[in-house]
Amino acid sequence: MNDIPDHPPRALPIVVQRRRPLLASTRSIAGSTAGPGAPCWVELHTSNVEAACAFYSGLFDWTVQDIEPGRSGRRRFLHRGAPVAGLVANATGSGYDDAWVTYLASHDVAATVASAVRHGGQVVTPPTADAGLATALLRDPAGALIGVCHADSSTRLAPVKDANGVAWLEHHSPDIDWAAPFYQHVFGWRLDTLASTDQIRYLQATAGAHVVAGMVTIAPPVLTDNPSRWAVYFAVTDLDDALHRVIALGGRVLRATESTPSVSIADTTDPTGATLKLQHEPTPAPRARTPSD
Repeated sequence: MNDIPDHPPRALPIVVQRRRPLLASTRSIAGSTAGPGAPCWVELHTSNVEAACAFYSGLFDWTVQDIEPGRSGRRRFLHRGAPVAGLVANATGSGYDDAWVTYLASHDVAATVASAVRHGGQVVTPPTADAGLATALLRDPAGALIGVCHADSSTRLAPVKDANGVAWLEHHSPDIDWAAPFYQHVFGWRLDTLASTDQIRYLQATAGAHVVAGMVTIAPPVLTDNPSRWAVYFAVTDLDDALHRVIALGGRVLRATESTPSVSIADTTDPTGATLKLQHEPTPAPRARTPSD
């Protein structure tokens, strides 16, 4: 089992001031629009299945479905009956910490894995069909774990309508150029620069007609002891209440709320140290009526 660290990992102290689309409006990783290259699933790898089920059920009002009765370690989280995420036991000796893993859609998982190897990726778990879901797990050239999921799978992220689901996904690394070509070649992404400074560079990823993710470089000394990783943002309706729940349920708040005009974000961990970002986007004020209306 992975030990819970004595001290939480150092959180990133920079927030890029940008408007991040919720999946409710873009539907870029939800429902039938999850085409090749788009995020189609997220899965928690955890060393304590029962603690994780209790934490996320209490935080997001999720219910837990055992998708392999009689076998321990694999669950599916549901919100109002719709699948929102998966869970799998992180076995001792797996080689990676407890973490949320993002999956990108592919029409041919084996071909995508072969392309990933040609473009500098490493295979962590080869293509397999488990519980009716064709998947593979890779490590990109920057070292971040990334999953591949068959695009025609019935498992789909539910659209975010109010909260309690995935709102945004972001690749963090010390240098975007380590990983950007990999995602362009393997998953067909178009990458557009939204911000570029001495310390931070931000790319917006588009697959097909949809904006699907972000990629951010945070240069030293800000990002010296943080590994490359995919960050998963979960939408909440009340960020302060959600942070109180995190603490009450045994998680940690790494960074209190950081706000921009368009979004408020906080960095947290679950009880075993898997990081998750909580996000709240305020409801726009109604437009005042004018005599011409």
